[in-house]
Amino acid sequence: MPELQANGVTLYYESHGDGYPLIWGHEFAGDYRSWEPQVRFFSRRYRVITYNARGYPPSEVPTDGSVYTQDNAVDDMKGVLDALG
Repeated sequence: MPELQANGVTLYYESHGDGYPLIWGHEFAGDYRSWEPQVRFFSRRYRVITYNARGYPPSEVPTDGSVYTQDNAVDDMKGVLDALG
């Protein structure tokens, strides 16, 4: 299971294809699989990265509710990109 450290948490991610990176974060009730049709299409020409946000297994689920902020969500996404190069 591919995992990385980003912004102080362990996040599950998937990466498909090669080329310019595209990254997609999921909505409140989804997970990385929410983007499956787009991943199949765009991974033919791009590197498509999806990940489970903090609090969505198999990513880490912090018990401190104060860490679930939009600022942390942005920093998590940036951390995924930084970790994957």
